[in-house]
Amino acid sequence: MDTSRLAARIAFAAVLLSGLCSIATAQDAATEAETAGPPVESPLAKAPETAEEYFDATVFMLKLGKPQLAGYYLTSFLDMDPDDTTLLKLRDKYGTSTFLELVLVEEIETPATKLSARLQQAVRNHVSDPAFFPSLLKKLSGTGRSREEAIDELRYLGPYAIPPMLVEIQAPRDASPATLTYAMSRLGDDAVAPLMGALASPEERVRIAAIEVLGIVGGEDEAVWLQSFAFSETSSADEQSTARTALARIYYKKADRTDRLSGYGAATQVLTTAILHLTNRYEWDENEREDGLRSIWSWDATTKTVAEHLVSDQFASLFHAEQLARQATQLAPQREEPAVVLLVTLMARDQEQVGWSNQVPVGPGTAHDLAVSTGANYCLKALEFAREQGIVSAQLVTLQALALNGSADLLAPINGHDSEMIQALDSPEPRVQFAAARTILSWKPRKGFKGARRVVEIMARALHSEDTPSTVVIDPNSIRCSETAGLFEKVGFDGIQAQTGMDGFREAVGRGHVELAVLHPNTIRWELTDTVANFRKDARTARLPIVIYGPPELREKVRHLTSTYQHVAYVDESATTNDLQRQLRPFLAQVSPPPLTMEQRSAQIKEALYWIRRMAETGEGIFDLEPVETALSGTANNPEYAEDAIYGMSVIPTKSVQKRFFTIAVAPAVGNEIRQQAALQLAFHIQRFGNKLDNMELEQLAVVAKSEPEPLVRTALTTVVGSLNPTPQASRKELLSFPASTGPIEPAQATP
Repeated sequence: MDTSRLAARIAFAAVLLSGLCSIATAQDAATEAETAGPPVESPLAKAPETAEEYFDATVFMLKLGKPQLAGYYLTSFLDMDPDDTTLLKLRDKYGTSTFLELVLVEEIETPATKLSARLQQAVRNHVSDPAFFPSLLKKLSGTGRSREEAIDELRYLGPYAIPPMLVEIQAPRDASPATLTYAMSRLGDDAVAPLMGALASPEERVRIAAIEVLGIVGGEDEAVWLQSFAFSETSSADEQSTARTALARIYYKKADRTDRLSGYGAATQVLTTAILHLTNRYEWDENEREDGLRSIWSWDATTKTVAEHLVSDQFASLFHAEQLARQATQLAPQREEPAVVLLVTLMARDQEQVGWSNQVPVGPGTAHDLAVSTGANYCLKALEFAREQGIVSAQLVTLQALALNGSADLLAPINGHDSEMIQALDSPEPRVQFAAARTILSWKPRKGFKGARRVVEIMARALHSEDTPSTVVIDPNSIRCSETAGLFEKVGFDGIQAQTGMDGFREAVGRGHVELAVLHPNTIRWELTDTVANFRKDARTARLPIVIYGPPELREKVRHLTSTYQHVAYVDESATTNDLQRQLRPFLAQVSPPPLTMEQRSAQIKEALYWIRRMAETGEGIFDLEPVETALSGTANNPEYAEDAIYGMSVIPTKSVQKRFFTIAVAPAVGNEIRQQAALQLAFHIQRFGNKLDNMELEQLAVVAKSEPEPLVRTALTTVVGSLNPTPQASRKELLSFPASTGPIEPAQATP
């Protein structure tokens, strides 16, 4: 049999079976309802059998004043799961108003609300019919009764009734703009979100209609969106008039009180709201969606109306922050702050859009290039604002832009205070610290500056970073501490154990990969409160998430810490990793930005080594690299990092550096390229800072140099021997030990 025909038969059989199952389900539901029977004796001579009959019975019982029986029949109706066709047929039979009135009956409110939602969805599904909306618009322009029926249907559509009406306003055919504006105003709160999106329409008639309706159905939260239309110099006369009337309605409940309005402070009000959104401090209305997403509407140039987007509150706020900052910039063209906030918002948007696991986009049309074009002074103002508001994403983009349009002159103090760049080195966020250090080094400073040592510390800390994030577990009970560390290891954190708060703090600041601190409520030296306070005071740990991990009964005793400090939470002791993860997940999800990925850690180590090498090349007097010696030593035998690590160590004038070079150079298990580099830098180090090796090490070096089979490594080791400035006697002995020629040099054979 033809394969396509077989597939078609199978598909048909599946549809048929599905239909039979639906019929059976409906019949089963009716049978079950009939079997259960009504709660009280019913006046009906015959029990309902179909879905329509159950709904007819519901309406009839309400007319008889029997809400208990009405609830029974309505619940039975819903149990039969009527399809869209049945629901729309009943709506046409009884009118939309009947369904709205059912919700008002207290005794049947729950099933009636469920029915209302089902009918609303059925109407939405029906909107796809091309003939639906034109007929509805014609009813809007009809008699008073037909208009009310049309408005009832629009109310069932909710916010989804707005987009087609905005299309109609631009080219009226079946209803006048005044009729459409009135209909939108009858939708109440449902009209607010789509009409806020319509404010960005390029069509003035759409903007004016949206402003007018928002003045009727909106409140003070929406008034801020009308300020720029009412008082901006770029608004048309009609927009200004409509917006001021709308504001008078909202503020004074009278459309004719526009004389009480003033543009003074409008820009500040708009900008303040923009900043609340940008910093995620805006208080959204309670969200009824189960998925937690929020419905945001924007203008769609393709469909020429508004379109819905379901996004998190964070992304919704970021979108509104950009819109409002742009309005504030238009309202106050002489003020610098609104434009700075707009730039910061655009930079934050670009970083959030690509995600924290990716680099911020650069090139034409990006916020990064926009920041570069505004110049260093403007970028410094953006950096200051982003620092004050704790907007990490914008700080990172700004620092990257400053690497291109700034210079070492920006390191100088300003009016007796540290420059923004020096302050960035002490940011609570390690990402910002590293970005600031990288930008400063890219400027190639030629003289010392206040933050030079801090730059070295930041690079050293980056080298301590490892692939797996760690947690510092602080608990005076060593057994319990070990058990806790083991449990956190199972959920992805390498455990670093400390018995006191002071020791735990030292571990946290000394490593580059600590992403969490876990404190027992009985933390000692420092006690719990002091330990948390000290973690928050130090720039290196100010944003480190802290978990107080203990028995449930101690939770209330430390509530003052979880409410006072950001990123501090109490987690009950857990017997399983699943329970621990369940408690940790929502807490860690609030921490932004997220921890570095393994790939980002590796890239940061490479970059830190690159910049350390550049620091070593700048010469003495600017960067003291001794604080980074331990970190460099730990990476010097890794082929991926060796060259830069060994070169960076070469300018550190310590005995331990020479011994480290010696150990690498003579170790047969180390790769030849690394041994060669270590030997060459050992020779350089001896020449520059003098010999710091002992006699035993020197003797071993000479032996290895003579017996080394690899030519390049042997030459490098011989260079070390030569750098020791041997005595004339030793040199004479070395010369005589060199093999004598076995004969004269013969002329080279000419090439035929």
